[in-house]
Amino acid sequence: MNSKSMKRLGHGSSESRRPPSRVQSQSTTKQARRSAIINPTQVITVVIFSIISFYCGTLMGWSACSSSQHNHGQEQNGSVDSNQNCNEICKKMKCNNTTPREYTTSGTSKRFSSKLSHWATGLVSINRKDLFDTYDFGVPISDGAEKEDVLMLYNERKAMPNERSLSRAAEYDGDIPHTTAKEATENCDSMSVVFIKNPDSRKIGQCVALVGGQYQGYHVQRWQRLIGEGPKGKTDRSAPLRVTSRMTNGAGYDEFLLPKKELVEKHQGIMKTYFTYLTKIREDLDAILKKIAVNNSVVVMTVNKGQSDLLMNFACSARARGFSLDNVLVFPTDIFSKDLAEGLGLATFYSHERYGDGTFGAIMLAKVICVHLVNDLGYDLLFQDVDISWYKNPFDFFHSAENSGFDMYFQGPQESNGEDDVNDAASVFFELANSQLIGYRVANDLSSATDNDAMVIIKQHSDAKAHTGGIIWETSYLLAAFLSSKFGSDGSDLDRNKVDGDRECPLGKTLEIGAGCGMLGLILAATKLSSRVVMTEAAEVMDILTENVDQNKVETPTTNNENTDDDDKLSNNINGIHGTSSKPVCPEESVSVRRLRWDCLQEDVLAAAANNSSAQENDLKPNSFDTIVGTDVVFSPSLVCPLLETIKLMARKKDVESTKATRIYLCLQVRCADSHSLLFSEAHKYGLEVVDVTGELTSCCPWAVELECLLLKINVKEEPTTHGKKRKKSSKEKKSKKTSSKEKKSKKKDKKSPKRRKRE
Repeated sequence: MNSKSMKRLGHGSSESRRPPSRVQSQSTTKQARRSAIINPTQVITVVIFSIISFYCGTLMGWSACSSSQHNHGQEQNGSVDSNQNCNEICKKMKCNNTTPREYTTSGTSKRFSSKLSHWATGLVSINRKDLFDTYDFGVPISDGAEKEDVLMLYNERKAMPNERSLSRAAEYDGDIPHTTAKEATENCDSMSVVFIKNPDSRKIGQCVALVGGQYQGYHVQRWQRLIGEGPKGKTDRSAPLRVTSRMTNGAGYDEFLLPKKELVEKHQGIMKTYFTYLTKIREDLDAILKKIAVNNSVVVMTVNKGQSDLLMNFACSARARGFSLDNVLVFPTDIFSKDLAEGLGLATFYSHERYGDGTFGAIMLAKVICVHLVNDLGYDLLFQDVDISWYKNPFDFFHSAENSGFDMYFQGPQESNGEDDVNDAASVFFELANSQLIGYRVANDLSSATDNDAMVIIKQHSDAKAHTGGIIWETSYLLAAFLSSKFGSDGSDLDRNKVDGDRECPLGKTLEIGAGCGMLGLILAATKLSSRVVMTEAAEVMDILTENVDQNKVETPTTNNENTDDDDKLSNNINGIHGTSSKPVCPEESVSVRRLRWDCLQEDVLAAAANNSSAQENDLKPNSFDTIVGTDVVFSPSLVCPLLETIKLMARKKDVESTKATRIYLCLQVRCADSHSLLFSEAHKYGLEVVDVTGELTSCCPWAVELECLLLKINVKEEPTTHGKKRKKSSKEKKSKKTSSKEKKSKKKDKKSPKRRKRE
């Protein structure tokens, strides 16, 4: 230490007079400074040894805890068998079966980041069947639910299950823990459930975005890559994502059609009439309901003239099984149906004088109004269609204690996988019955029809005035599929049933009785199963039938880029089918429409002959048809005999020459058992034989069983009789018989006198 330094330190201080002591203090300060300088290597070494010591201590603690628990279990149980499983040990120790080992997580960071923690803090999986069994969501469970899981998200830690290990596994990284629906929801004060439909095609990649914490965010938006609008929309992977409606299918076709201005104004007028008389309607209806209600419950149904036979079948079937119809209320839409329902002993609500026939029918045919009125007056009700028959009393189910927790029941398919199922006949034909236009792809082999094939397009008319012929019935499709399978290019009966050597048209000239919208006949003509099809109907349906036939006669190709008026031409995009296509070529000579009333046969046949030109063949000529077909033509006993008379007149019996008898097929849905029995019992009186060949139908269309459809084949006997009496022989036949008897006598004489024959 130099003198200068000592002077500087000691200047102005009383301690400057003690230099040795000052020097010792300075030396001590330097040593302290040197000890404060720490080597980085030493720091790293200390940290590593600290971490190792921490984890070693933790592992030793877990091991000691496990050993202590095991020893405690041995003390309680005496001796523990080595094969005894952990669940039995826990049960004897009165501990929870769920051990930390079942819900382990290797992660130390939380599963969801801080940017997601405002709405998601944990995640578990639950078996889908377990969740549906625990909670009734009101939708049918899909197939294979027991093999699939559901994701459950928690917005707060307090919503997670009580089990600490499970909650930790749900909150931190690692495998998603699996638990039961009951345990997963034990702390949920509310639960939002989102059902996500898989795309219609596996070629479509679907993404699901969950947006939490959104204001009024209880809804699902759907975005798709589309080009075009409405019926002309289609998917395009190069297009940007945009919002679409829930009615837009996977192909991009928007199935929701906005009502036109004229239709809106029409219904506004109907609703104006409805609200004008609403008070009086409620008073009149309540008076009827008070008289017929049983245990405050009624059965409600609507009916029009076209469904009158179905109403009769319902009433007769119910009474035959001993069910009371005292609490059935029918809302008829016309006077005929009203009189029929009351004649069957059913209560009705109808007022032609106050509301007018057409207006009342329009109001009450809207089935929602009937249900709303009865329910609003405080009554429990069963609403059903008239074509449903009871096997059991439905009110036993509704009033049972087991089902007391439900307010509404809806009938649905027994099994559903969430997608359109071709085997679910009920849903398929429900869509058909409620579509304005029906497209049917036509190919040489109907089972392999593609978008490049032609299409039969049928327009339906659901107006009650159109009777039952205004809509497509299931049986027309079934019979078309059967005939294609049996007589098509791969059909087993093709060669055996050739007509006039024409291999291409195995059914030959075909008569369709009760053609309705014309679907069956047009398919037979378009597929060339028939060389000529004559479609017949009553006067009420002639306009509908003629319109559909005319629309399918001429080929009119269209593309998606063309703008066509829906009123001028039928849309090319039917039920989600897109692309360039055309209607089948049905030449003028291959299809014709004729009026044929079964109770005025001769009159209509003569009228058809008069309408044909001299050079044109009479297409309704009796006994000239190779094939006769009909669908749903037997639904009332009053129709059976006229139908048999029509078939007898038009069919051709087998001739001694090469002419074959007319083949006849009827496809019927079981609607009236009495009518079908009468058909079998009366056929022989008209020289006909009815054979049930439903097995052949179900082999190609298995779901025909679900629809309760029958396929009947009618054979023409070689010697027909008329109403049980022998047919009278013509004069030519009598003369021929006399000639043959003389020849027999001559031969007999020759046999008796051989000598005379020898002399000659």
